[in-house]
Amino acid sequence: MHSRRLELIVLPLMAVACSRNPSPGTEPIPVINGVPEQPGVQPSSGRQRWTISPTRETHRYSSTISTSIELNQPAGPVTRDSLISRITFTLETERLAQAIDYTATIEGISSQAGTRTGGMSTSLSLPFRLSGQVDRLRITTDSASLDCSNEVMAVIPVVQRSLVLPPLTLQKDMTWADSVSSAACSGGIPVRATTVRTYKVLGESPLGILIKRQDRTSTAGEGSQGQHRIKLITEGTGDAQLVIDPATGSLVETTGTSSIAVTITASGREQHFVQTVREKTARLQ
Repeated sequence: MHSRRLELIVLPLMAVACSRNPSPGTEPIPVINGVPEQPGVQPSSGRQRWTISPTRETHRYSSTISTSIELNQPAGPVTRDSLISRITFTLETERLAQAIDYTATIEGISSQAGTRTGGMSTSLSLPFRLSGQVDRLRITTDSASLDCSNEVMAVIPVVQRSLVLPPLTLQKDMTWADSVSSAACSGGIPVRATTVRTYKVLGESPLGILIKRQDRTSTAGEGSQGQHRIKLITEGTGDAQLVIDPATGSLVETTGTSSIAVTITASGREQHFVQTVREKTARLQ
């Protein structure tokens, strides 16, 4: 399996995290360090009702994404590999009643690739800045920024998942849902991603309001890579635990585990992947 083909899958899907158990195989699954398998923050006794005050904020974040990839082949052994990526970025946000205007600056990207997986280029043009808006139906990005030939676009959904839009009044055990559509890049291929998300307020912790989120995500897109026309389809589910600021509703940290089933068609040939992702994003300041 050529490393470039694995790269096509890995870079975008660390951004479209979603949950199915990997298929059994003969090779051991690579060990992924740095991100806990399950969120560790627990609710404590405290307030059970909160009022969010919309405001303008600027925060800096660090995100670590640990990914294992499994290629299921009709014949022969299952092929596995892994990738660890670290991203630092700044988010400037203005919370409106039903939306968030945002400007993000990607400051640093590093990746530790496996033996078969292609990592990101070391010559990325950083810092990279983009802006847009998120509401309960869509996430928009300035069209001038959405250039899928730019490798930086692979990490944009990581930034967008840090944009949290809770109701302005929250109480313990409250639930709500949204369905968000966004344009994204999978390798050099433009895709449309749709995510249905459900939330439940678990309570308050020393860090902030604790929220459980469950996601169901699908993406689809087509594009060219070299001489090949490529079609990409993904489906999956995921779970995450969020901590948000009790005053402003901005993200303090999130930890999640997810995986996604991927079908890629090139030159009439289908290949199937299962990708498992653990991700942690934490506010630095």
